[in-house]
Amino acid sequence: MTKPVGIWRIGMLSALLTGLGEAVILGVEMQLLGTYTHRNPQLIWMAAVSNLVLFALPALVLWLVLRRQRPEVQIRIAVMVFMVLVLMAFLRFLPRVHLLARVLLSLGVAFQAGRLAAGSDRFHRMVRVTLWPAVALVAALAVGLNGYRALRERRMVAALPNAVEGAPNVLLIILDTVGGSHVSLNGYSRPTTPRLARFAQRGVQFRRASSPASWTLPSHASMFTGRWPREIAVNFLTPLGSDQPTLAEVLGSRGYLTGGFVGNYIYASRESGLDRGFSLYKDYAADLGGLLTSSAWGAGLLNSTTVRLRTGHLKWFGGREADQLNQDFLSWLSKKERRPFFAFVNYFDAHGEYDPPAPFDTVFRSTNRPRDNHFLKNGKPISREEAQPELDAYDGAIAHLDGQVGSLLDSLDARGELRNTIVIITSDHGEEFGEHQLLGHAISLYHEALHVPLVVVFPAKVPAGMTVESPVSTRDIAATILSLIGGDRTDELPGHALNRHWTVSDGAPADTILSELQYNKSQPDWFPNSKGDMSSLITARHHFILNGDGRIELYDLLSDSLEQRDLARRDASRDDVDRFRKYLESTNRLVPRQLHAGNGR
Repeated sequence: MTKPVGIWRIGMLSALLTGLGEAVILGVEMQLLGTYTHRNPQLIWMAAVSNLVLFALPALVLWLVLRRQRPEVQIRIAVMVFMVLVLMAFLRFLPRVHLLARVLLSLGVAFQAGRLAAGSDRFHRMVRVTLWPAVALVAALAVGLNGYRALRERRMVAALPNAVEGAPNVLLIILDTVGGSHVSLNGYSRPTTPRLARFAQRGVQFRRASSPASWTLPSHASMFTGRWPREIAVNFLTPLGSDQPTLAEVLGSRGYLTGGFVGNYIYASRESGLDRGFSLYKDYAADLGGLLTSSAWGAGLLNSTTVRLRTGHLKWFGGREADQLNQDFLSWLSKKERRPFFAFVNYFDAHGEYDPPAPFDTVFRSTNRPRDNHFLKNGKPISREEAQPELDAYDGAIAHLDGQVGSLLDSLDARGELRNTIVIITSDHGEEFGEHQLLGHAISLYHEALHVPLVVVFPAKVPAGMTVESPVSTRDIAATILSLIGGDRTDELPGHALNRHWTVSDGAPADTILSELQYNKSQPDWFPNSKGDMSSLITARHHFILNGDGRIELYDLLSDSLEQRDLARRDASRDDVDRFRKYLESTNRLVPRQLHAGNGR
């Protein structure tokens, strides 16, 4: 009879095979089905390592409890326990199957597997023969994936053409989810962004910048391509395609070294398509939290609502925080070749769930009402008063982020990099706090969800200390960068360069700003975008919103910034409503919009 393999080997093989099985599922979803999985590609090896760590605890408990039992008893119980863990991990990919059904199925299969394995020589030989090849396969996948990425980066850099002598660097900083009405830079009563306000004095500040969408992917895609969301095939379940050139690709064709450093791994990871044109793109965290949550069990345990509420760690594991992004960027910068760079840095620290470190977690506390933890639960209508604790934490997160961005800019200044660097700081969208019983973003097109900060600094071509009050769109960022760089190809990406606001003596005419939000069938029926695709227009004075069910809203932003008085049904507004409706109809004829569904962050 073959010598029993023991509890530890059974646990190790179970962990490795579970992780490799998850890798196969990921590959099928991404490569064969084209599914937007929102999962780390490093999962192909990290899931196995995650399970090794997590399965070690039950293995230890089994060993302590069963070490004096007969070998066949140890094997039977160990196989049963680990088979339940394996099956429950895979059944997590079938969310429509009731939890009780999954548990009963796992227990039934595990009982039979334990009974069959206990006295089987074939089982013990299988474990011995399979274990080390599985270890080798996981190691090979880790080396292969990361080796491929390193080789791809080297090849992209080697293929770059020569850059124009003296070409300026470009640094695009996105403060994910930071609303324009919550930065002291724009006159907010709380001192949330003192560092950004000081830095903005070196260039031009746009007080009325708006995003073309109220969530991450279309707003980033619009900034990267210069196109409106309706012109790009992106939605909650579809990443950015390859049919439109991106800013990174255009700058790469001019000899720029390109690097992306991303905190929002949900809708700004490689899988989003935003990495196109970047030689280096760092998204998911490579720390212990990122490793453990790469497996189904790790994500289910560490990122569960219960665990996060009990531990007070509200943020999801897996993303990079501001200090890590700063380190990654500065490290890359110190090793780069002598050529201009385009760096994209996306900070996720002010995104819900708001979890700023001390002392920023309490610096703006204004109420004894406990936090609602809305983001960790199902959505519900919420008043401004109920949202106040969340708003206080959000402002604290912005203040923390302001310090981190200031630290990065100080480091660049000390290195002498800012003298020839175009720095653009903005956000992808804002955030709502009960103004219309809503909390968050990606659910409406109200001004709070669209208004973003925007600062452009470049000593060589941008005047210092200037403020622009006209409404502008972040869609024009790509065209602005190309215009500031100069050369013969300033029109490679569409849009209207923002330079016109500081080069025209009497000021540029006010734009009409288009913003859009896709239909989301999975949202509660009281959410605005649960009724269909939405569009909005912002002018020098008004904000016009066309809802998915055809309902129209009209607000005077100059006298009603929180949009509490809908003017659409007033006789005096009839001409304005007709004009806005016709404008939208004309743009719809030019560029047909697409219907979409899914979830957004």
